Amino acid sequence: MDWLEVSKSKDIEIVRAGVNQLDLNERDSRGRTPIMLFVTNRMPLEGIKLLLERNVELEAVDKEIRSKRKRSSSSK
Repeated sequence: MDWLEVSKSKDIEIVRAGVNQLDLNERDSRGRTPIMLFVTNRMPLEGIKLLLERNVELEAVDKEIRSKRKRSSSSK
């Protein structure tokens, strides 16, 4: 089980198992956290609440955003 698989599931028991077994602030190869994957894959609110109740990092930035910020700051 990994966060991408969990984030695509709409089964709340799979989500609950992921929240209990996986690293809540783990990042995938693109720098996305579980909360980013949940939002991207339109996880039902109940699943998102399970993550939020565990105090996940909310101010994380993925590699795409970091890259855009770097380009933006170097063009000034």
